[in-house]
Amino acid sequence: MIAKKHEKSLIELEPINQRIIKARFESNYCKLTLIQVYAPTNDAEEDAKDSFYEALQSTIDKTPRHDMLLVVLNAKIGKENEEKENIMGKHGCGNINENGDRLVDLCEVNNLIIGGTIFPHKDIHKKTWISPDGVTVNQIDHILINSKWRSSMRDVRTYRGADVASDHHLVATKIKLKLRKAIKKIDGEQGRRFNIIKLKDPQTKKAFVLSLKNRFPILTEFAETEEKDVEETWKDIKSTFCKAAEEVIGYTNKKRKEWISDKTWKTIEERRILKDKVNSAHSERQKER
Repeated sequence: MIAKKHEKSLIELEPINQRIIKARFESNYCKLTLIQVYAPTNDAEEDAKDSFYEALQSTIDKTPRHDMLLVVLNAKIGKENEEKENIMGKHGCGNINENGDRLVDLCEVNNLIIGGTIFPHKDIHKKTWISPDGVTVNQIDHILINSKWRSSMRDVRTYRGADVASDHHLVATKIKLKLRKAIKKIDGEQGRRFNIIKLKDPQTKKAFVLSLKNRFPILTEFAETEEKDVEETWKDIKSTFCKAAEEVIGYTNKKRKEWISDKTWKTIEERRILKDKVNSAHSERQKER
């Protein structure tokens, strides 16, 4: 998902496998590569973990070195940062596990910093996951950034009130980076699409064929008097088809529909109220302890 105002900044979107997806964006000073992953749990088979981290490392290796790199990944890394000061701060939570060791190794190899450990926040704004019993809470979701761009990361924190239909809380970061529109080659005037569905009508199809026949003799005559390479010839042919299409079938009209119904919004609000009550009850239990 991407905010509409930034959709034209998207350069590339590549699903790597079921656990990894990569997006790349244009900006004023550099390009931003975002790698979103869901790592195998700590109880997963070693082979599955090895395969996952190999695929992740391969994806990172293919990222241009001048890009700002953000990696969103899950693991327990704990709060002890002794001898790890170059990759994490003093504001982690809990204890590290095997997956956390793998994450630390990944950071050291790729000069990545664990953003959620370098900003001081209350525990409720650092812990990201609640166990099914509603008691155990851990910090297992992290946003990593390459050390070159560390100063561009302004904050990382958890938002418990956001309803993301998960036992994980929403984790967000603030990055100082101005995205801009990516320049893309788009066929058709201003990226518009021809209304090709009209060609299903026999009369319209006949008119389109007739328009092409009227244009091609001129094109053929011009080609015979001019020496052109394949690329120029293709451009002339393409232009001929486009002009005929514009004349006969025209462009489609963009009509946007509301993709979320009133009923869905009502359900979302009910879930939000329920989640607020759960969070409040959990906070009260923590105070009683």
